[in-house]
This record gives sequence, structure tokens and C-alpha cells, in this order.
Amino acid sequence: YQILDFFSNLKGVDVVLEDVLEPLGLMEKAYAKIRELSGGMKQKLGFALAMLGDPDIFILDEPFNNLDAESRSDAIKLLLELRRREKTIIVSTHTISGLLPISDKIILMEGGRIIRDSSPRDMLAILNPSYKIHILTQKRVDISNGRLEVHPTGWMTIITSDLIGTLREILDKVEGRIIVEEPSVDELLMKIKEVA
Repeated sequence: YQILDFFSNLKGVDVVLEDVLEPLGLMEKAYAKIRELSGGMKQKLGFALAMLGDPDIFILDEPFNNLDAESRSDAIKLLLELRRREKTIIVSTHTISGLLPISDKIILMEGGRIIRDSSPRDMLAILNPSYKIHILTQKRVDISNGRLEVHPTGWMTIITSDLIGTLREILDKVEGRIIVEEPSVDELLMKIKEVA
């Protein structure tokens, strides 16, 4: 909690510890030293520090690093809440999943140069991203959408551009572990360059 006191004093704002830490699931670590926090907890602490004083503009660098799926979902909900409150949010990231539906503008940069500046809808139309759905299951899954690769390790991979439709199709058919791999920003940059 000392770091919250320090930054709130720098910003000249009063802080109630519970109000800042509870929404991020950090109350149980309020008195822990920073070096004792996991990478994900440090990331959440960064969110808490950024929100001190209720600024109008948030600049976030790789806000999803070290976050597990649940924490990532919570972070996206937090960004949606900030957007609802008409805050300006600038995110620098190599992982765009979850951001496209909540963004007003996407700017892709490489080497300090703007490669593309467009709306999320236009970006999706250009990119048509391919997702990999990895499935660990005992039985083969037949799909109508996408390409299926079967691996000798018991894993199957479905490559599809219709993530939601494919997941809907397989969820009733699969009993096992499912992992979704999104396209990287590097893959997206290559597609942008092909179109340009």
C-alpha cells in the first residue's frame, strides 16, 4: 500500500485503499512488497496506479503481459468501463485480441513509422485474421469451417478465420482441453504489407 500512498501524494489525491485494490483483486496483497507479487499482480498494480486521480487519458504499454485469461478479461472490462466514462485510452501492444471490438481506431506501427491507420472494422476486413484452435481430445473432430491438422501427440489444430463460429461448432463435439492461439501483430503487419 505504500506505493499507492506515494503516487497518490505525488498526484495530490486522496485514496481509499479498498476502492483502488479491491476491483483488481489485489486486497489480499495490500501489504506485500512489490518483489513478492507475481507478474500478473504487478501488471494489475500498474492499472491501479494509472487510475489514481481519475485521469482523462490513459497510456498503457503492453497492459495484458503476464495476465492469465481471467485477469485479461477483467482488464478488458476495466478498459470498457473507462471508455464508457469517456476516457481516452492509448494502448501499445503486440497482442490485439480483445482490443479490436472496443477500439475506435487502430494504428499499426513498425520501426517508428505508421503502416496503417484505420477503424477496427476496416482492419478486420483487410486482415481476415486466422486463429488456431488447439484441441486435446481422444476423438477426431469433424468441422465444416477451417482446416484441420491432426498431430501424433493427441492434439488437433483447427485453423480458421471464423473463431466464434468454429468454437460454437466444436464446443458441443469436444470433451477435452481447448486453447485458442490468436494471430500476432507481426503476422498482421505482414498481411498489411501484402495489401499495400
